[in-house]
Amino acid sequence: MNAPLCFVSPRMFDLWTKADRSVPEKTRCENPCRDCQPSYQLRMKKLKRCAHPETMFAVDQEGGVYGYTP
Repeated sequence: MNAPLCFVSPRMFDLWTKADRSVPEKTRCENPCRDCQPSYQLRMKKLKRCAHPETMFAVDQEGGVYGYTP
């Protein structure tokens, strides 16, 4: 998979991918939008670098924010 435009560089996407693979399988994202935050998405939308502006956000049981596609 090529680095999404919202990542600063392909290297940063590579580091994100490696970090995602290092966590237990049931907690992996595999989709960078799941790790996004509303403020970052807004900034990327303004810069025309958000490939998935339809991504919405919710709060999990622990109070963490995660992105999802409706």
